Amino acid sequence: MNKKRFSSFTLPETTVYIAVIVFIAYLSVNSMMNSWWKYSFEQQTVILLKDIELARELSLYKREAVRICFYGSENLYRIIIDQDAPANSYYIERKLNRKTGFLCFYKLQAFHYYDEDGILKTGSINFGSASSESYGELRFTFEGVPSSGGHVALYSEAMDKVLVIMVKPVTGRARIGKVFAHYIKP
Repeated sequence: MNKKRFSSFTLPETTVYIAVIVFIAYLSVNSMMNSWWKYSFEQQTVILLKDIELARELSLYKREAVRICFYGSENLYRIIIDQDAPANSYYIERKLNRKTGFLCFYKLQAFHYYDEDGILKTGSINFGSASSESYGELRFTFEGVPSSGGHVALYSEAMDKVLVIMVKPVTGRARIGKVFAHYIKP
């Protein structure tokens, strides 16, 4: 009689194969999460950039002053159309997600960078003299001209990275600056 022999994996071999599969799954999930947070951070920055452009266009279209109020400690900003309106009567309010936000929301301090012209810029939200680390206001006149130029910095906690949106003082054009920012963690 012909007896068939069955071959199978031993317990140590099976354990090694399962460990390799779990390790590969861990690396792929970790890589996917990093890609997701990078995409989310870039999207939040682009949305803020588009909202600044929207505020400028609204001021031209409606022929009245429009302002964007940044509330850094609350991690949100509002577009307010009426110049004399209180801060709670807004046109758009956006709250940034939990891993992206203003620097003071994450208690980061001493923010500064050098712009493309080599000029030192300070403050995470800076649009003139009324700005502070936790509050800033960008105003556009009825002609679409900002009251002052400035910048706002967004921080990604997941990536430990800062992007700066700069607004030119005369034209009101907003763009993401290619700068290296310095900040101190508590």
